[in-house]
Amino acid sequence: SLALLTSIPTRDVTNAFRIYRTSFLEQVEIESTGGFELSLELTVKAWAYGFRVGEVPSVWRDRADGESKFRLVAWLPHYMKWYLAALGHHYLGRKVGSGVSPRSTRDP
Repeated sequence: SLALLTSIPTRDVTNAFRIYRTSFLEQVEIESTGGFELSLELTVKAWAYGFRVGEVPSVWRDRADGESKFRLVAWLPHYMKWYLAALGHHYLGRKVGSGVSPRSTRDP
């Protein structure tokens, strides 16, 4: 849904199968405490500061054994922080997070 509401060029901002340039990772301050929010934070920050964001489609299959430890109620506030940050950046021009310098011409 974030791709539909903003110009972020990915269908799944939470997909952690991503590659980031070392230069981006050296510049960005990671604010997430872990879990699913980390991939969302990095994707939103890379996009907001002008780094190239690409996507290789992947297919998720339901687990055959075991039980997921994912708990939506516990994770939702962390997710919404970065979701709303992306919307604020797109519609209001707000800065996203801290610890990274915007780029205008170079790719990540």
